Amino acid sequence: MPRRDNSRWAAAAILCVGASVLLGAAKKPATKASQPAAKAATATAGMPPAEQAYKNIKVLKGLPANQLLTVMHSYNDGLGVQCNACHIPTDYASDKLATKRVTREMILLTNRLNAKEPSVKRKVTCYTCHHGNAEPKNAPPANAEAGEGGEAKEGAQ
Repeated sequence: MPRRDNSRWAAAAILCVGASVLLGAAKKPATKASQPAAKAATATAGMPPAEQAYKNIKVLKGLPANQLLTVMHSYNDGLGVQCNACHIPTDYASDKLATKRVTREMILLTNRLNAKEPSVKRKVTCYTCHHGNAEPKNAPPANAEAGEGGEAKEGAQ
């Protein structure tokens, strides 16, 4: 089985540090009072922050709006799910689904873990535990003969 390229997972985790999960995709206008802070926060990106372009952004605040869908798609890939796993298709801003609330908590967890060791090149992401599954597996498959790094397990030939 070919190994997945983890570089995009690491990039997604870095984007998530200090941020919140998207709760809505319906656009809303930015207020004049919030524009100076937004310009300062996203000067390098040249885009308004996600919380000004979308409704109900709680964890990904400060993320340039044009990067939000890329981050959301990295969650799809890392968890092996589609958007409707966390979002109600007719109301992306809704908080009714428990999976959205859990996802927010998991993003905050990965942010805390990554903040503790900023010099580590390989960051914790959804894929670190989930490996493309909606529910993380708590044990390796019974027939696994190699560890995650490719090293043989003790006793395996």
